[in-house]
Amino acid sequence: MFVIFLSNRVHPDGKGSVNSLAGRIGTISAAAITESPLAQ
Repeated sequence: MFVIFLSNRVHPDGKGSVNSLAGRIGTISAAAITESPLAQ
């Protein structure tokens, strides 16, 4: 599985952060793995 998250930190107020969104994407991606890659 590969997840590529591209973001642009330019927000209208210049103080935006995507850290929490990136963390949620990682958590959802990890939860989607239902089988060990070594299982056959």
